[in-house]
Amino acid sequence: MFGSDAVDSSPEPQFPLVGLRWRIGASVAALVVSLPSLVLSALIVVAIPYVLLAPWVAVATGAIWLLSGAVLFSREEAMLARLAFRFRRPTGREVLALATAWDNVTRAARVDGSVYSLWIEDSRAVNAFAGAGHVVGVTKWAVLMLGQRQLEAVLAHELGHHLDGRWWMDALVRWYSLPFSVAYNVVGQVVMLPLLGIARVVERNELTSRIVLLMVMVAVVVAPTVVVGMTVGLVFLLTPLVGLSAALWLTGAFVVEESAQALLSRRREALADRVAVDLGYGRELRGVLSQHADSAKRAPLWWLGDTHPPVDARSAAITDRMDVIRRRQ
Repeated sequence: MFGSDAVDSSPEPQFPLVGLRWRIGASVAALVVSLPSLVLSALIVVAIPYVLLAPWVAVATGAIWLLSGAVLFSREEAMLARLAFRFRRPTGREVLALATAWDNVTRAARVDGSVYSLWIEDSRAVNAFAGAGHVVGVTKWAVLMLGQRQLEAVLAHELGHHLDGRWWMDALVRWYSLPFSVAYNVVGQVVMLPLLGIARVVERNELTSRIVLLMVMVAVVVAPTVVVGMTVGLVFLLTPLVGLSAALWLTGAFVVEESAQALLSRRREALADRVAVDLGYGRELRGVLSQHADSAKRAPLWWLGDTHPPVDARSAAITDRMDVIRRRQ
């Protein structure tokens, strides 16, 4: 194991760690940004059965779709953790390590840690997750490799996600967006099959370099064409259901939805880092990021889709927050 186990000398954190205005604003923003996928899912579930089958079928499928969201509030978190995230319960030394670290973090944050459920993901990456409801997942490798204070820092970050109050909204949005997400991904996979075949052939080095170069050039031209074609196809499919103007608006909103979601996610990561720093884990969290986070050079337009800020930006923000706290002493 590594990392300092010394207790941080930060002053008493200011409570609440996440203000009510932020929690409300984050939930509203998550809902607004996801409206295109929600509307498109509603069209799949209700409008298509109405046009192709019968009105009563549309009513039935819509009612089932709306009521199905109740499963997220059923407190069946064990089912969600196992099926949605493929987590398992901690065993052996994992139980002691997680229980001790979580107790220290939640006591520092003045929250009831017993309402949360701790889970393990069998992965060799150092990572953790805040799931819907009260699920907190940690990779097995994080429990084995991190020192106690570093593990507490990672858990404090995940507690910050739970305290921002957005997880139920995120879960509902993902659930009700599922019909369109599944349909869009299936169509995309089918359309991209030829490009995947090219990639496999290139990987096996079964062709000469000139043919490989030609195939790569074709792929570079085809890939954007596929994206444009799917976008135009979406407009074409929506127009009979909602009209051309609404179809254009929905398609355009869907195109920018992913980037807007990524922006919100980066803001949430920054807030969770700040919560961990306020609880006294700034040095340890910065150490975990420097040693284990993906610091690979990002693409020029990384901000269009990346859900996490760059490691150097996160580390700098953590240092700045630590300086602010130090000046309060």
